[in-house]
This record gives sequence, C-alpha cells and structure tokens, in this order.
Amino acid sequence: MNVGSRVTLGLIAVVLLVIGVFSPVFKVFWIESDYWKDGEGDGVVIVILAVIALPLLFLRHHRWLLWIPTILIWLTLVYDFLDIVNEELIDLKYGWIFLFGGAALLAAAAIRPAPVTAAAEPLPPPDFDF
Repeated sequence: MNVGSRVTLGLIAVVLLVIGVFSPVFKVFWIESDYWKDGEGDGVVIVILAVIALPLLFLRHHRWLLWIPTILIWLTLVYDFLDIVNEELIDLKYGWIFLFGGAALLAAAAIRPAPVTAAAEPLPPPDFDF
C-alpha cells in the first residue's frame, strides 16, 4: 500500500461525510431533517472536522494527528445517533449510511501504515586530494 491509497480513502471519507451531513437522517411524522439543520446542528462540527482532516491526510511523519478529527467525528456521530434512536416516533433515514461510512473510511485511512521506502545509498566520502 502506498500513501496514495491512504489519501484516496480519506478523500472519499470526507466526501461521504459532507454528503451525509446534507442528507436526511431522520423523519418525524412527515418532516425530514438533515444533520446540518440550517447551520445550527452538529453537522457543522462534522464538516469542520472533515475539512481539518483534509491536510492531515497528506502528512507522513505526524500521521497520528489524523486520529484527532477521526475520534471527534465518531464521538459526535455515536452520541447523536444514540440520542435520536432513543426518541419515539422517529424514523431513521439514509444519511446515517453516508455519515458512518465516511467515519469508517476516515478511520481506515488513519490506520494505514506509512509507506515503506527504499533506503537511500550512502554518499561516498568527499575526495580531498589536492
């Protein structure tokens, strides 16, 4: 696996998270609601964390930093999902598939090992013949 597959996974994850934020996540009677809630819902947090994760996908040495937005996204999603599931008369919609799928792919991107590069040959000693 190379770093490109890690970045590709992460980019797909960010796209899925953004799609999930704007997709319906639940329905109460005849009213559907998305995760964005006109900029006042936790969808704003998810989008901000996804945007923060974008440049972190390209890091090679401090890859652990990608875990920070990943864990925060998971905590937000699980908390809100459990809160919504405990309500009566609420039907879950397909937006959760995008949200949890994106979060899972972002975690997979964070787990990916660093690419193994071939060791560079040492430089020859300088020639100081005068």
